[in-house]
Amino acid sequence: MDKKSDGSKGESKSSVAKQKTIQIQVKMVCKGCCKYIERLILAIEGTVFVHCNYKYNLVEICFNPIKTNQNEIEKSISEGGYDTLNYKRKIEFYTDKPKCCEYRDELNKDDDFRA
Repeated sequence: MDKKSDGSKGESKSSVAKQKTIQIQVKMVCKGCCKYIERLILAIEGTVFVHCNYKYNLVEICFNPIKTNQNEIEKSISEGGYDTLNYKRKIEFYTDKPKCCEYRDELNKDDDFRA
């Protein structure tokens, strides 16, 4: 993975045993996308750390499943403007993204995400 961010937010050692690690495919095109997605995920309560690799469209997340879940994480990513396999972002999210991050244009806005 390209990047590791630790957002442990003071998780106690007792919660370490309850942590779950997942991988989510997320459509992204650059390091800027990766950094933005990491910030989105680390803002979710219960997130412990994030590894992001834009070249492989892959994000690895460790979290406390008592505080959040994969569905909530994917929804947050989508609401932040990025496609996952289960959630598509809305076109209006393009407005605050750099041009290089606009991987779906108006003509192809319904394209399926393929990692």
